[in-house]
Amino acid sequence: MTVIVPCFNYGHFLPEALESLSRQSHPRWECIVVDDGSTDNTQAVVQSYVRRDPRYHYMHQHHRGLSAARNLGIRAGRGEYFQFLDADDLIEPRKLERHVRHLAEHEEVGIVYSPVRYFTTTGSRERRYSMREPDEPWMPQTSGRGRPVISAIARDNFMAVNCPLVRRDVTALAGGFDETLPALEDWEYWIRCAVQGTWFQYLDEPDTYALVRHHAASMSNDSMRMTRGLIALCRQALRSAPDAGARALFAWRLASARHNLYALQLRKGMPVRGLLNGLALGLSETRYRLSLRCLLGLALLPLIGRRRVADLLLEVSWSRSIRSYISG
Repeated sequence: MTVIVPCFNYGHFLPEALESLSRQSHPRWECIVVDDGSTDNTQAVVQSYVRRDPRYHYMHQHHRGLSAARNLGIRAGRGEYFQFLDADDLIEPRKLERHVRHLAEHEEVGIVYSPVRYFTTTGSRERRYSMREPDEPWMPQTSGRGRPVISAIARDNFMAVNCPLVRRDVTALAGGFDETLPALEDWEYWIRCAVQGTWFQYLDEPDTYALVRHHAASMSNDSMRMTRGLIALCRQALRSAPDAGARALFAWRLASARHNLYALQLRKGMPVRGLLNGLALGLSETRYRLSLRCLLGLALLPLIGRRRVADLLLEVSWSRSIRSYISG
């Protein structure tokens, strides 16, 4: 089994991630830390582990991003299974053991994945369902293949990147992570796996959870980057979706993301760009409802300010649009 840990300037978090591997009840693993051009002490941290445990390996590349780092690890890995673990996250001590056992006993399953819990740097023993309020479970716990999985994953990314254990033959068929996406590359990857017919299995067992650290530098806190990533992801998924129903779901997701983008641009001091993007989206709607709202926003901008205009645009109801996309 190969554990792939991409790291860019997270040397201060990395020891905790690597220690969560040292504590695994399953001893037969290799860990490849891919240094994505870090300028901090990442190399020194990894080399300290390499010297005392031959299961750890260090690789370096020029800064090319998470996807390129994971792809380098996949190419170099020798294991039958792949576990992805970001340098600021953790996995519980029996995850590898239980997931390897499940895949060995169920040949039809290509990806087995665990629940996720969140913690903060200041509360490392904290375990939350979500970092948003209310603190409630959000994972749909979807198992199977084909339409049910594609429909679930079109609505939202249903697992964190360190939740699954993935068979090597699944990665061979799906290819690498998309290195052109600015964010959400793991979501796009699971979509490809679902489209190719991979069986996903949700498995909730003690001490097997994926643990995700929430901190100020988390990519998920960059709403503009995440929204741009979602738009690119949906456009790619529209080209690969196998049937009209799946394409309708991704088309709705794309329209929603484009709507959120121009509202974000208005809030972040880019009113002209935001309103032009909103106008372009409105022109693609059959009844031009969004176009009228954008023109109204442009007219009112000098009077009520960009925040009020953004609030006006965010009031758009998407229920009719969703129904029209789903019904075709």
